[in-house]
Amino acid sequence: MSDRAKAGGPGRLAVIERLVEPVAMGEGGCALVVCNTVGEAQQTYLRLQERYPSLVGEELLLVHARFPGDVREERTAMVTGGMGRGGPRPTRRIVVVTQVVEQSLDLDADLVISDLAPLALLLQRAGRCWRHENWWAQHGYPGGRGRPSWADAPRLVVLDPLAGAGKVPVQWGEVYAEHLLIETSEVMAELDGEKIAIPGGVQQLVERVHRDRADRFHWDDPAKSAAWSAYRGG
Repeated sequence: MSDRAKAGGPGRLAVIERLVEPVAMGEGGCALVVCNTVGEAQQTYLRLQERYPSLVGEELLLVHARFPGDVREERTAMVTGGMGRGGPRPTRRIVVVTQVVEQSLDLDADLVISDLAPLALLLQRAGRCWRHENWWAQHGYPGGRGRPSWADAPRLVVLDPLAGAGKVPVQWGEVYAEHLLIETSEVMAELDGEKIAIPGGVQQLVERVHRDRADRFHWDDPAKSAAWSAYRGG
């Protein structure tokens, strides 16, 4: 299931806090919080560290590409070791991560929370939600413990600063093309709360944002291009 949360500015952290509360304070489970920049990942981690100090350590982890190589490898191994197919799966864990999660990391989360990103990348991130469900349903869950009761279906929550007439954060423009974020936001608004069939429904969704379109760029007059209008905010 895909959900879209209005989450621009300071409200973003409050939304994340609310979403991970069942993991931190309730029955437990595994949540993945995917941030678009290292700065936002650090900010998110510090906010959760302050809110849930008892989780600091193996239950609340930060992984991003700016860590020294040995530290990043150690943290990545800790995360994949507990949230991979073989387990042992932790009772509760919140992982705050950047785009490194889009690499071939073997992760299975009960819930994925992600900043808005181009649709193809959002779907890659969503692929970490219930990644091994079919295997576990046939062979048993690690440690014999199933998913928490609050995780009754795979769920991706997209933190969308454009919801409610917001704007793309300036720092995101250094990472992703603004027009792709705008078009992805429009698609997510249409899908809000609906189920996305994977892999069956993926191609059609991706093509809506990433395919070539006649109006995407007008070489003779760039100002007439959809991409240019989005970039200029028109």
